[in-house]
Amino acid sequence: QGMTELNGCAPLKISVLGPYTFSIGDTSKFGDYITGGIVTQVKMSKTVSFKPLEVAEKEPEFLTSDFAKFDHPATLHVAFKALYQYREANGGNLPRPWNEEDAQKFLQLCKSIDGNVLDNLILTFAKICSGNTCPLDAAMGGLVAQEVLKACSGKFTPIYQWLYYDAIECLPDNGVEEADAQPIGSRYDSQIAIFGKKFQEKIGDIKYFIVGAGAIGCELIKNFAMIGAGVHQSMYPKDRFKFSVISNHVPRTRQRKSLIIIVKYKNRIKILKLFSLAMLSPNRNYDQILRKTFMANQ
Repeated sequence: QGMTELNGCAPLKISVLGPYTFSIGDTSKFGDYITGGIVTQVKMSKTVSFKPLEVAEKEPEFLTSDFAKFDHPATLHVAFKALYQYREANGGNLPRPWNEEDAQKFLQLCKSIDGNVLDNLILTFAKICSGNTCPLDAAMGGLVAQEVLKACSGKFTPIYQWLYYDAIECLPDNGVEEADAQPIGSRYDSQIAIFGKKFQEKIGDIKYFIVGAGAIGCELIKNFAMIGAGVHQSMYPKDRFKFSVISNHVPRTRQRKSLIIIVKYKNRIKILKLFSLAMLSPNRNYDQILRKTFMANQ
């Protein structure tokens, strides 16, 4: 009641004064406020204009993804610009994995573009830029997909101009020997180029048992498979898999859970089925069910 000028008025810009209070500005020309009232939040549209690529490349604006590395984006911006020039000058080849000579050559190229780059970051970039790792690809793919949805829907604020992300803290403190980063004809060669063959062998020997295949669980299982985690291990001795053993050890709950079973059978890896843990029963012959399921999918 009172202050009727606010009823049906155009959206007003507010100032937040506290957790439970805000101001709508000057109300001296309005009538007296008595009591009550309902406030509706209105999100105003915003037009975002982007610079042309030629201008943005020369006058970059960065979105900071890690405030502990606030000085990295500018150096990485120069590194990616130099990478295209390096490829053109070297027949389409990138710097060799963990090769000091190529890294120094790449550093000099970057310094010819901008003398204020971080030397150590450029050298690390040069030594691993020919490699690739699936979990980081998945993260960047998800980010790009979000930006596409923003562009199509017109909702949420898009990334403005440039975003550079690095995870160099994942690298060994003392780096990797060049001989250890050479390709071996494996599907994991692009990952070996970053972390080395010794590291790849270590993650191939790890043992994990994953229960729970929801949205995050499925993504985790996929990333484990793509990086080669546990590929040297069998699930049980003598490659003998008994589903009934799992049903006896998985705790029962009223909440419906899910479980993805990955079985090694005759030296082949296959995802057999998505089971609900609520349906597990020790009285059922799961070994026979799994065997029939696997053979039916050959």
